[in-house]
Amino acid sequence: MKKLLSILGAISLAGTSTLGLISCKVDNTSDCDRKDIGNWHQICPKDQPFKKADNKYYVVIWRTSQEDKWKINLFNFVNSEITNIAYYEKYIIQYSIKQGYNSGLMLVEQKASGNVLIKRWEDDTKKNKYFKSLYKWNDNSIPTVPKIDDNGNIV
Repeated sequence: MKKLLSILGAISLAGTSTLGLISCKVDNTSDCDRKDIGNWHQICPKDQPFKKADNKYYVVIWRTSQEDKWKINLFNFVNSEITNIAYYEKYIIQYSIKQGYNSGLMLVEQKASGNVLIKRWEDDTKKNKYFKSLYKWNDNSIPTVPKIDDNGNIV
């Protein structure tokens, strides 16, 4: 009887610790408050938008520093090569599918020694210092570039 009770006790302890691990799941749905506007659907980093070319249109709202005005650029994600999406003076918004840190949607600065990464979109979504937002066009038509206000919001 003692052996049976010790076996049952071990099983219940193992089951309890497993249930505790399962119930500690972190829900990542709150890390992005979506603000969809018409056919423009706001994209969050957890959506992992550029895993595969989808021939959809996107707009990115960005700036070079906190003193700079917000800019908006439209691009079509047709292929998975490095694509320069926007230029402003010595700055480029580009997309790269390289593995590692220098991948994804990035703001880079052109220097004589080569391009220098300033910030990745995925890393700036909490502070919005360089990237305000990213939207995907949820229609099969070709969109026009939306207008934005001084705060970088689509109007």
